Formats: sequence, C-alpha cells, structure tokens
Amino acid sequence: MKFRKLILQGFKSFVDKTVIEFPDGITCIVGPNGSGKSNILDAIRWVFGEQSPKELRGDSMDDVIFAGSENRKPSGYCEVTLVVSDVAEHIAEKWGTLSEISITRKYYRTGEREYLINGKKCRLKDIRELFYDTGIGARSISIIEQGKVEKIIQASPEEMRLFFDEIAGITKFKERKKEALSKLSSTKENLQRLADIIGEVEKNRNILENQVNKLKKYREIKSELEKLDQEYYSNLYKKLKDDYSVLINCINELKLKHSSLQTDLNDKEKEYNSIKNKLSEKRGDLKKYSDQLIEINNKIFGVENEIKLLQNNIDGAGRRKESLKHEISELESKIKELNTRRDELISAIKDIDNSKKEIDYHLKEKEEILNEYEIKIEDLKDEVSTLDEKYLGLADKLAEKRNLLIRYETELENYQKSIKAKDTEKSNFESELNTKKQFVENQKSDLERLYEDINIVKDEYEKLNKAIAKLAEDIKENEKKLSDKKLLKESYEKEIKLILNQIDNYTFGENNSVDFLKEFQQGLLIDFIKGIDEELLLEFSDVIVFDDVKKEEILEFLSKKDISIKFTFKSNIENIEKWLIASNYEKLNENIFNFNHIYRKFSKKDYRVVLKELREKVESLEKEIAVLDKEITEIEVKNKKLKEEFIKTESEKDKLFNHFNELKISYEKKKSEIESEKDFIERLSKNIALIIKEKEVLVASVKKAEEEISKLKNDIELIANQLKEIDDQKDDIEEELSFYEEKYDQEKDEFTELMIENKRLEESLNAKKREQIYVEKDLNSLITQLKHKQERLTKLLTVDVTNWKNALVEKSEILKQLQKKKLELIDLKEATEKEILEYEEELNRLEDKIKSLRFEFEDCEKQIYNNEIKLAGIRAKFDNIREKYFETFHEHIDENYMRYINESFSQKRNRDMYNKYLEEIEGLGPLNMAAEEEYNSLTERYHFLTEQRADLEKSIESIQKLINEIDEDTVNRFKATFEVVSKNFNDVFKLLFGNGKSELKLTQPDNILETGVEIFVQPPGKKLTNMNLLSGGEKAMTACTLIFAMFLYKPTPFCFLDEVDAPLDDANIDRFLKIVKKLSQDTQFVIITHNQKTMSGADSLYGITMQEPGISKVLSVKLENV
Repeated sequence: MKFRKLILQGFKSFVDKTVIEFPDGITCIVGPNGSGKSNILDAIRWVFGEQSPKELRGDSMDDVIFAGSENRKPSGYCEVTLVVSDVAEHIAEKWGTLSEISITRKYYRTGEREYLINGKKCRLKDIRELFYDTGIGARSISIIEQGKVEKIIQASPEEMRLFFDEIAGITKFKERKKEALSKLSSTKENLQRLADIIGEVEKNRNILENQVNKLKKYREIKSELEKLDQEYYSNLYKKLKDDYSVLINCINELKLKHSSLQTDLNDKEKEYNSIKNKLSEKRGDLKKYSDQLIEINNKIFGVENEIKLLQNNIDGAGRRKESLKHEISELESKIKELNTRRDELISAIKDIDNSKKEIDYHLKEKEEILNEYEIKIEDLKDEVSTLDEKYLGLADKLAEKRNLLIRYETELENYQKSIKAKDTEKSNFESELNTKKQFVENQKSDLERLYEDINIVKDEYEKLNKAIAKLAEDIKENEKKLSDKKLLKESYEKEIKLILNQIDNYTFGENNSVDFLKEFQQGLLIDFIKGIDEELLLEFSDVIVFDDVKKEEILEFLSKKDISIKFTFKSNIENIEKWLIASNYEKLNENIFNFNHIYRKFSKKDYRVVLKELREKVESLEKEIAVLDKEITEIEVKNKKLKEEFIKTESEKDKLFNHFNELKISYEKKKSEIESEKDFIERLSKNIALIIKEKEVLVASVKKAEEEISKLKNDIELIANQLKEIDDQKDDIEEELSFYEEKYDQEKDEFTELMIENKRLEESLNAKKREQIYVEKDLNSLITQLKHKQERLTKLLTVDVTNWKNALVEKSEILKQLQKKKLELIDLKEATEKEILEYEEELNRLEDKIKSLRFEFEDCEKQIYNNEIKLAGIRAKFDNIREKYFETFHEHIDENYMRYINESFSQKRNRDMYNKYLEEIEGLGPLNMAAEEEYNSLTERYHFLTEQRADLEKSIESIQKLINEIDEDTVNRFKATFEVVSKNFNDVFKLLFGNGKSELKLTQPDNILETGVEIFVQPPGKKLTNMNLLSGGEKAMTACTLIFAMFLYKPTPFCFLDEVDAPLDDANIDRFLKIVKKLSQDTQFVIITHNQKTMSGADSLYGITMQEPGISKVLSVKLENV
C-alpha cells in the first residue's frame, strides 16, 4: 500500500483546494513557524478517523474548519481526501476499483459529517478496517506529531502495548474480541430476560380469559363500527361520484359550447377580415374613382377653357388679344399661387416625415422596452413558480415532520401513561400482596371449622335417608288404591260415552250432520222443562234445543239435508212450557195417554222409552262416578300430603347433601385457595419485579421520545422559517412582478398611442403627397396653358376663324364625352361610397358580435376553469376517501362501495350509532388486544422460548469458543512480534547511540493478554534511574529507536514525523537519516523539519507559505531534478 496524494479543502488554514502528492522515498515539508505545516499531519490523522479535537490541537471539531481571515469569510465545511494505491485485492474488489482507492472525510458547521470510500458513503469502521494489519492509524506510532516523542518515552506500559498491538496486527483481533464480548454480555442478558419471561408465561393463562371475553365483545362492536364507517365512506363516495358525473357532464357541455363559440368566433373574425379586405379594396376603388374624377374635371376644365377660348376667338379676334393677355396674366398669377402651395406642401411633408421618423424611433425604443419587460416578467413568473415548487416540497416535509411529531408526542404520552399505569399497577400489586398474606392466615382457621361441620352434616344425612324410605312405601300403597279407583271411573265414563252416542243416534239419526248440529245443540227439551209429568214429557223426549245465534244457518243447513229431526230454539222454551201446562193431558192407564184428545200408547221398544231408560242409566252412572271422584280426591289428598312430606324430606336431604357438598367444596376450595394464594403471592412478587424492569424500559423510551420531539420541533421551526423566507421572497418577487406588469401596461399604452399617432401622420403624409401630386399636375397644366396662350397670342392674327370653328366642334364633342364619363364615374363613386358605408356598418356589427362572442367565450372558459377546480377538489376528496378507506380496510372502495349503499342513509343517524358504539367500547375499559392470541399461543410460545433458550446457550458457548481462539491468536502474534521488535530495538539503539544498554520488558509476562510494555535505556556512560532524566535529543533518539525497530519487523506503508529531528545534533542527524534512507525503500517518509541536513537527505521537498495572511499555500520541488 502506498500513499499517493492528500487533497485538502477548508481544513484549518488550507481554505483553497490543495493537492499534496507523496512520491516514493523521503519527502520533507518545510516552512516558517505558523505557516500550517503541522496541519498536514492533522489532516492525515483526521481522515484516519481521529475523534478527539484536543488530539487535533483544538477545543471542538468546528476548529478543523477554516475560521476565516482578514480577507476571507469562514468556510461552512472542510474536506480531506487521501488517495492510496497498491491496495489488497479483496479491498479493491469490495470498493469497486482496480488498485487505487480514495478515502474522504467531510465535516459541516451544522454538525453533519460524512465518510466516503471512492465517493460512496461508508462507516468509520470501514475506513479503519482498510488499515488493519498495516500498522497505520490515527494514533499509531507511524505518525509522530510535535511533542509526541516525549509522550512515547513517558507512555504508560498499557499505552506502549497499543503500539505493539498495531504493529503485530492484533488490533483487528481486539476489535473482534470487543464485539464478541459485547455480544456475549448481550446474549447473557437476553438469556436472563428469557428465563424471567418463561417463568411469567407459565403463570399468566388464567388472567387472560376475562380479557378474551371483553375482546370478543370489542370486536363485535368494532365490526359494527367498521360497517358504519364503510357505509359512511361508501355513501359519501357515491355522492362525490354523482357530483363528479354532474360536473363532468357540465364541463363536457361547456367544452362543446366553448368549441362552438371558438368556431363561431373564428368564422366571425374571418368574415370580419374578409369584409375589412373588401373595404380596403373599395377604398382603393374610391380613391381611384376620385383621382379619375379629378383628372376628368381637369380635362373638362381644360376643354371648357379651350371652347371658351375658341368661342372668344371666334366672337372677336380683336378682343381676343387683350383677353389672352389678361388670361396669361391670370395664369401666371395662378402658377405663382400653385408654386407657393407646392412649396408649403413640400415643407409640410418634410415636417410630417421628420415627426414620423421620430415616432418610429420612439416606437422601436418602446418595443425594445416592452420586450425587456416581457422577459423580466417571464423570469419573475419562473422564479415564483420555482418558489412555489420549493414551498410545496418544504410544506410536504413540514407535514411529514409534524406527523412524526404527533406520533412521537402520542408515543410519549402513551409512555408516560404507561409509566403512571405501571406505578399504579405496582402499588396495587403491593397492596394486594399484603392483603393476600393476611387472607391466607384467616383461611387456615376457616378450614378447621369446615372439617367439623362436614362430620355433623354427614350424620344428619343418614337419618333423613331412613325417613325417606318409609314415606316412599306409604306413597306406593296409596298409588295402587288410586290406580284401581281411576280404572273403575274410566270404565263408567266409557259406558256413559256409549250411551250418549246411542241417544244421539236416536235424536239425530245416523248421518254426518251430527257433528255440525252438536256444535249448536244446547240439550234436549226435557232438560229445560221442569214440573211437568214425565209421561207427558216422554212425548217430547227427542226434541233438540238449539242456540238462537245460528238459527238461520241451522235452518238452511237442515233444509238441504234428507234427515228426520224434531227441534226447537232456546228462545221458544218458555212458550212451549206454558203450552204444555195449559194442554189437556190425561193418563188412562200405565201405558195409554190422552194429550189434547189424541191417545198414545208407548211400547217398551219405543225409542222415546228407550231414550228415557238410557238417560236414567247415564244419571245412575254419573252418581257412581261422583262417589268415585270423592274417594279418588281423598286418596289424592292423602297421597299429596305424603308426597309433599316426601319431597320436603327429600329436599331437606338434597339441601343437606348440597350443604355437605358445599362444605366439602368449600373445604377443598379453601385448601386450593390457600395454595393458589401462595402461588399468587409468589407471582405478585415476580410481577412487581417485572414492572420495575418494564418501567425502566419505558423511562428510557420517554427520554428517547423527548429527544426526537426536541429534534423534530427544531426541524419544524427551521422548515417554518424557510417557508416564511420563501413567502417573503415570493411577496418581494410578486411585488416586483406587479411593478413590471404595471410598467409594461403603461409602456404598452404609450406604444399604442404612438402607433395611432404614427398612423395619423402616415395618413396625413399620404394626403399631403397626393395633394402635392395634384398641385404639380395643375401647375404643369397651367404652365402648358400659359405656354399655349402665349403661342396663341403670337399666332392670333394668323389663325383662321374656320379652323377655330372646326376646333370648337371637335372640342364640344370631346367635352360631351368627358361629361358623360364624369357622370359614370360619379355613379361609380357614389355606389362605392355606399358599399363602403355598408361594409363599415357590417364591420361595426361584426365587431359588436365578436366582442359578444369573445365575452361569452371567456365566460365559458372561466366556467370550465371553475368547474375543473371543483372537479380537482372532488378528485382530491376522492383520493382522500380512497386513501383513508384503503388505510382502514385494506381494500379499494371502487370495488366495494355499492355493497354499502343505503338509499335511506342519514349521516346524523350514522354518527349517533357510531358514538353509541364508541361509548360501549369506553364502557369495556382497558383492553388487551392480543389476549386471545396470547391465550392460544402461550403453550406454543413456551416451546419457542425454551428453544430460544437452548439457542442462546449454544450461542454463548460458540462466542466463548471464538473469544478463546482470538485470545490464543493474540498471544501467539504478540509473543512473536515482541521477540523480534525487542531484538531490533537493541540493534537500532546501538546503531544510533554507539553503545549503551536498552531493553523492552513485559509488566505481566504470565498474562500476555493484559501485559504492558516498558522501555529501559541507558546511553553510554550514564546510569539513569528515571527516563525523564534523558535529554531532549536522547528522548527523540530513543523514540526513533522504537519506531525503527518496529519498522524493521513490519514496515508500515507510511511514516509521518513532525520535527522529530529538532533536538538532534548533526552527528545524530546523520545516523537518523542513514536509518530513514534504509527504511524508505519499503516505507514512504514525510518529515516536517527546519533542519537543513534533514532537507538535504530528502527526495522531494514541499514548502508551506502564507503569502495571504491566514491562508496556507504549497510549493513543491523534486530534488532529483534540481
């Protein structure tokens, strides 16, 4: 492994990025005191992971960051990168490189820090592992800073041992042993906790039963609450869905309207532009016709003048001469006026042209300003958009932090409640423990009393058994008598039933009408009439009496049946009785009777006689049954008393038996309770111990939660401040944006005014130019006329009158043609003006229509926009409901909501039911949500825990074995290293000192793992009792002796010595350099020095300067090239 270069930025005095390359051999770093030479050594130790600011010559880690100078601001962070090459193959593969890796450490003033290998984030441990077995580290002997020579010589044996550990390569073994011991301690603690848990699990099953019942009730209520939630969300979702559909339809309709309006607007704008173009064409035609009329008027004017001239010539050639002179004079006057007008027009055109050029310049200037404002406004809008995005990102982060804060505050509150609950629970357990102990003492005396009561009850139970047997015998005898009487009664009742059937047959006949008629039968007539001779009644013994209620129904029924029957109704009995009493009745002998002069003789077989006999038999049997009923009642009363006494005695026996069982159960229960209470007392004691442990865990959790809350509050405050800053920035930008938009509108208005003025000047300029053309045309025409008149004047006397007349005729004809053409042009001009007027009116109408359409179009756009905002709001609610529904029920509402739709859904009723269920849940009190699962899995958990206990015991055995192996390797490596380094120490000492004595000793030779190392040296000619008596040079030489002795055993890739040579004289410098040169074949040496001899032995030289106060700069020289 070789060090290739060191890159510093912001580290101490190296504020700018500085690269220091390390070539092979010896490199010297020189420079004045305070220039920052030692900062390079500090940087190397820092990148190796030095954590103590004092070791880096500072009070805090912030001191390694550039603190600023007169002209430089402090840095916000520092960064040091060390590039090494020729690394081991397994290291190169691990960090994805061939043979060169870079190690970087960063530190920010905010306290954040980073470690990187090849630009990838890593741990400090990863960096340290890279240099295991190399003898290099933040505090290794291969890096000697100012003053460390003294520390090496004065180092304690334990501190000296550390140097040997590094050079022997056992640092990594110690780290592994440390990890193994930590793991062993943790495993043993886990095993102890596991034993406590197993003991607790075996005792807790009985406590869970009530909790399971409460939990079942809770789940039932919870299920109802979930249904109410599903109903609520589903109905709300459906309402939103309906609203969404309505809005979508509305937006679609508006978009159709928008599209239609767009089409209409485009059509109208096209029509407008078309008419505008036509209007422009017509204005062009109008101008053409106007120009032609002017031209024709000029021609007519010329021809008329010529005609007049000819006529005048004809009228009087004499006068013509004077007239021509006069006309020439007038023409000259007109030419002069036209020349003046032309000059005025030229001047006016020039002025207008200058004004137009000036306005064009201003227009261009305004256009550039407007472009600048547009760019500025666009940039500001982009800034606002960027700030909005940043704001939203921070707002999301703030919401996340607040949610975390709420979570941690809730956890903290729960922890605090749990701690309070644990205190209460502990107090309750302690109170219950005392109560239970007192209870056990009381139960012992109750147990003895119960045993005596059991023996007394047992004797009474035997007596009752004998009394019950006697009563059972008496009851059995009475039951037999009662059974005989009842059998006799049943035979009588059967006989009566047969007789009554016979009576029915005689009265109703044998048909299926009996059942219907018997339903309304009140009895026979003879049953209702008393005090009449039986012989007379015998005549009416078969008359049936019916109830009057169904009179009509009975009559209708009988009228349809083919049967013979005599009957009456109950309401007629009184009249019949009166009639019989008033009747003439006479008994002539035993079987002949006279009834109203009708004689009747009854035979023995007459059905009336039979009926009478049957009724008499029924009456006799009924009397026998009455006697039997009386006897049965007496037996039943007697038997009832016996049974009651039997039941009473049996009840007393049962009560006594129950009492006996109760006493026995109470005895066993009390006995069991005493045992159970003893177990419970033991469990309570363990519970109290467990609560104390759980409380300790909760207190630690509270502390952690409070730290997290404090950190989150700071983060929230920081983000809130950032949001406020963004708001302030946004307000400033929006204010600036408003300013520029206002300026833009102002410039736009001025630009428009300039455009209007420019257009006006352009039209005025065109008008002036047209007038100039006309004036020049008139001027040319007048000049021509003048010339012609002057010619005519000279030729007047020689011109023939005939020629004038011919010319007059010709000119008259031309005039007619011109006038005719003029009329045509006037008609065309008027028609064109009319068309122009129509086009202008149409344009005005179209402008109004376009304005109306545009207003409607924009209004439609606003409606679409507003509805889309509403739609976005509904979508947000949709997403919110979907998210809440999924979070609550772990299913998608879109697939399930129709199952819970209720047309009669009422949000108030839903909430009332929900609150009612919540009150029921509150009424249940505290719940153990895992009670059922715990109850079912306790046995399984016990087996699992015992298996875990076996695994932990096995793990402890394995870790202990590993520690023993590490100790063995450590001892072997240390012994081998110490023997070689000790021999090398003696050899190098003699080489550096010339003679004398030196020795390395172990403080505990019998305990290699814990032994320290001591140095004993005696320079030639001296007998020292204390190492502190060595001179500065001798101390430095002794320290170098130890370093070189170790390098001879195992050369480290790199050695950094800071002014180690300062106390050495020239002779010692030579010996020092001789050994360094020898060792530099395998080790890169970097030496900070002020000694010229040391510099002369270097292969490369770096100079550290401070050209700028407080800022270190590096100058490099390869001496082989000098």
